[in-house]
Amino acid sequence: GWYGTTVSIPPGRIDLALQDQGLNWLEVEGFREALNRLPQRLNATVIADACDVNAGRFTERIATGVEQWPWPGSSMRSEHKADQNHPVVAMASILAKEERDRSLRALSQKVGFDVGS
Repeated sequence: GWYGTTVSIPPGRIDLALQDQGLNWLEVEGFREALNRLPQRLNATVIADACDVNAGRFTERIATGVEQWPWPGSSMRSEHKADQNHPVVAMASILAKEERDRSLRALSQKVGFDVGS
């Protein structure tokens, strides 16, 4: 089976990341938050779509913030273009985009005009 969760990152946090460590670190933090929400922490295969030029470094940065990692029987790896190579990563990307679109529609309704994407 599989499990998925989304992490919403508000604009203010994105702005702070741009002024501090950058968007790559913000993505690392987002992956950490998502993994730390998982209810089952064994026999998991984690595949991340690497935004860092060094995919191994991206994996290491995520892993250092995941509670009790490594989990029993589990593995983690990051790859460039993982969404093209792994259907489950492509599905996660689609779910994230749907969540973003839902948030933007709600914001558009709140402010009374289309905020775009």
